[in-house]
Amino acid sequence: TELGKLYEVIEQGVTENLFNTNLEFISYLDSHFKGIKSYFSRIKKHLTDEIFDEDSNVICCDLKGWDENIKGPVLLFLFQWFQSLGQKAVFLLDELTKYIEKPEHATSIANYFRQVRKEGGSAWAIFQYLDDAANKESYPLLYVIFDGAETKFIFPQEFEDSVKLDQISKAMLKSLREDSSILEIDNDKSRDHSEFLILKKNQNSIIRKIARLNRTNLLFEKYNTDSTEREVFEKWEEAQGKYFPNFKERLLKYVEVKYASSIN
Repeated sequence: TELGKLYEVIEQGVTENLFNTNLEFISYLDSHFKGIKSYFSRIKKHLTDEIFDEDSNVICCDLKGWDENIKGPVLLFLFQWFQSLGQKAVFLLDELTKYIEKPEHATSIANYFRQVRKEGGSAWAIFQYLDDAANKESYPLLYVIFDGAETKFIFPQEFEDSVKLDQISKAMLKSLREDSSILEIDNDKSRDHSEFLILKKNQNSIIRKIARLNRTNLLFEKYNTDSTEREVFEKWEEAQGKYFPNFKERLLKYVEVKYASSIN
C-alpha cells in the first residue's frame, strides 16, 4: 500500500541519513511521491530545525494561534513522544474541549487517553466546564475521557442536572463554596480559599472527598491568570526584574514588595 511504501521511504531516509533539515525531508519525500510537498505548504511557517531536547524536565507547547493543519500532527507527535517515555513523565493537555470538538483530533486524543491508562501512564486532561466533560450526548469522546479518568478534581461551578454524575457527587459538588476573605488558619493568613471535590475510583466503588485549597499570597500570584494582576507584575518585572537572576527569585521578591507596600 501507499502508506506502507511511505513508511519504508522514511525509514530508509533516516537510516541512510539522506536529509538533515525539514525542507530536505520534504524534498526527499517529493522525489518519491510527486506532489506530496504541497501537503506541507500550509505548515511550512511552523517548521523549525531547532534540536528538540528530549532530556528536558518540562516541555511546553502552546498551540494558540497555530494553523489547524499543524495542531493534529503536533498533538500526535507529543503523544508518541510521551508514550516512549513510559511512566517517567506526566502529560497535561489544557483546554481539552477546544481539540475534542474537532473530529480530526477527537478520536486520536480519546484513543490516546485510553491507551495511557491501560499502560499505567499519567495523562491529565484539563477543561473548564463540567457540562462539557460530563455530557455524553453533546461530547461523547470527551465524556469517554472524563468517565475513564482514575481521579477527578472538580472545582465549584454551576452545572446542568443532566451531567453524568451520581446524585451523591452532585450534592457534594453543589455544597462547595469559595471564600474571597482573608482567613487565619493555624496562625497562617491566607488570601482566600477554595473547596473542590475529589472523585477517585476504587474497584467497584467511588471515593468522594471535599478538599480545601488555602491560597497564600505567593500561591495567588503564581497561579492567578487575571489580566490586570498580570499587567501589574509585568510592569514591576520590566523595571525591577533585571536585578534578579531567575523567575523564581523575581516572583518571591515581587510578592514580598507588593504585600508590604500594596503596589497594586
